Amino acid sequence: MSRFWTAHGLIPALLFIVAVVVFETTTLDVSLANHFYDFASQQWPYKDSWWASQLIHEYGRRLIVLLFLINVGVLTLAYLRPRLKEYRRPAAYMALVLIFAPLIVSMGKKISNTDCPWELDIYGGDRPYILLFEDRPNHLPATQCFPGGHSSGGFALLGLYFLFLKRNTRLAKLGLAIGLGMGGIFAFGQEVRGAHFISHDTWSAALCWFIALGIYTAIFKQRLWPG
Repeated sequence: MSRFWTAHGLIPALLFIVAVVVFETTTLDVSLANHFYDFASQQWPYKDSWWASQLIHEYGRRLIVLLFLINVGVLTLAYLRPRLKEYRRPAAYMALVLIFAPLIVSMGKKISNTDCPWELDIYGGDRPYILLFEDRPNHLPATQCFPGGHSSGGFALLGLYFLFLKRNTRLAKLGLAIGLGMGGIFAFGQEVRGAHFISHDTWSAALCWFIALGIYTAIFKQRLWPG
């Protein structure tokens, strides 16, 4: 296995597997969520807070849509103006990552049938806490809360790492930090509201990473820039 695939495929996959095992064999999800729930009043204090509900959730979503539209605009302009053709593949790559990473995560939400924290009886809801790989009773209503949908928009920016990987190492590292940072902020905003457990967003981060990697290698053959 090449150094590239060891660093970008094997190691992330192993780390993800370890994380999944931890989430499935410990109470880490619930232990962290407990810090954001007020058991005395049986409420999620930050559920409707301006900074979590509006700033991080609503305006965060709009930011990702805006970034996607900017990439589409750059791609269109690059085809209209031949002197900008070097930006065609980079813009196309980021546009694909920004649309397919959240889309695939959204598809996962439709088939996972996993509850949000605020739906669980331990947090004032009416459903039992069931681990991801446990059998879910058929009488429970269907739900769509896994993986973390909102955080996938932020984690889609992990594509910035691959965008600059062969162009500028410092920019690639900055892109990695931006993707992890933005995804982490989006994830935190939803976790404090009771919308997701940290495991939901960990899965989202992993999916976004491997989607960005897959588009970079399978579609663009690791060639985004001329030369």
